[in-house]
Amino acid sequence: TTVPDLQALTGEEWESCFSQVLFPLLTRLSEPAMNTEGIEETRMRAATVLSKVFLHHLTPLQTLPSFAQLWLTILDFMDKYMHADNSDLLFEAIPESLKNLLLVMDSAGVFTGQDGRNEIWVVTWDRIHSFLPHLQEEIFKEHPHNNEIKNHQDVEESGKPESTVDYP
Repeated sequence: TTVPDLQALTGEEWESCFSQVLFPLLTRLSEPAMNTEGIEETRMRAATVLSKVFLHHLTPLQTLPSFAQLWLTILDFMDKYMHADNSDLLFEAIPESLKNLLLVMDSAGVFTGQDGRNEIWVVTWDRIHSFLPHLQEEIFKEHPHNNEIKNHQDVEESGKPESTVDYP
């Protein structure tokens, strides 16, 4: 048999790689029974592979109807790994990896819609705020659309906007 050219794989084929290989691997490595010597380094390497594969194949992946769910699953693993066994290595490395993912995705236009930020931006920060509440302001402090997200969260919490900001 011939080995397929990995660059020629479709978004659906890469999604299968995540669901059939990477996610099961990360799940298995996160189990308490896996707390053996060297597991911290192994988890770090697995999280790095996850990030690299995702970024390297972002273009075909973002065409998927299930892209948002795939991305949220990756965020779930980042959260889980960051808090695995009080690991200092993962606690420090995961936010850095996540910053890289977010900056590349932002520059690729993943978070931009016709009228500014899109739904992926909103669900991303809704999820990340649960485990890294200050990451958004750390990465995107000068970004004009941060107020839109704050206002979105204020509406969800109070039922009405705290203030409205119109952008040209």
